[in-house]
Amino acid sequence: MVKKISEVAFLTGQPLGYYGSWSLFSLSHHYIVWLATLKAYPLRSTPFVDYDLVGDDILITDKKVANQHSRLLDRLSVTISFAKSIVFENGTIEFAKRFWIRDMQKHISPISLKALTSCRTTVGLCQLSCRYSIEISTLQRLAGAGYKVRSRLMSTQSPRWERLKAAAWLKVAPQSLLKAKIIDYLREAVKPKLIQIFPKDLVFDGEREILERAVILNLMKQWLTWLSWYHTVALSPDVTIDQLFDVPICATSWKRSNEDYELINFGYVWKCYDMGAGWNLSTTPRWLFGPPTLSFILVDQ
Repeated sequence: MVKKISEVAFLTGQPLGYYGSWSLFSLSHHYIVWLATLKAYPLRSTPFVDYDLVGDDILITDKKVANQHSRLLDRLSVTISFAKSIVFENGTIEFAKRFWIRDMQKHISPISLKALTSCRTTVGLCQLSCRYSIEISTLQRLAGAGYKVRSRLMSTQSPRWERLKAAAWLKVAPQSLLKAKIIDYLREAVKPKLIQIFPKDLVFDGEREILERAVILNLMKQWLTWLSWYHTVALSPDVTIDQLFDVPICATSWKRSNEDYELINFGYVWKCYDMGAGWNLSTTPRWLFGPPTLSFILVDQ
């Protein structure tokens, strides 16, 4: 509460609490690029896609469009910081804090100090290897290996360094291995079972066609839906645990069953919970972890 009514004016920036300002600013920036393209190529009929932008950070790979873009910003009284800009014709760019050279084919972005300080464990080294293209020799050096250790890179090393090479090759951390173990279990649990149709001895000759249209046809449709879901969703490399619980399961036997499929899924949930809770130092394969990782897990638990 204030004693006097007052107004607050923003001379620069966006109003506080206006969450759509970033997207609107990006859309305005896109419009400026499109206008620059129209001025550079008046007869162009196809959209200009040789650019990319994130907010005020922009990359334009066409010289004519870049010049028109600079002129439009001058008319709008927008100052371009050429000290922070890179203008090269050999494919050297800087965009979104990433550096590329040689026609944008070689990535030379530096690794942050925060990332380096968190790579003292196997988990941190795996994450660092996934984010940056780092050779295994460099990873071992970051883990504390000396020249003698790295000189025997192509031969058998001690178990500690062999585990690091295996983890870097897998490109996964131990937590990801737990997720993969749960997904593998769920894939096997929701795998479609073979259909058991009515025995021929129990079907009269005059009722066979009616039985196929009334019962077997609908059963086959449900089973084919289940089979299609399994091969398109469950076997996908990017499948999530939530998707595996959304299975269109159906009956596979002609006999009447009182099974509740919701309860079956509920049992799968508890099984996954037991697998996650049981993933400790006594059940985890020892070759997955090095000594630094073991101490990390002990602290985390």
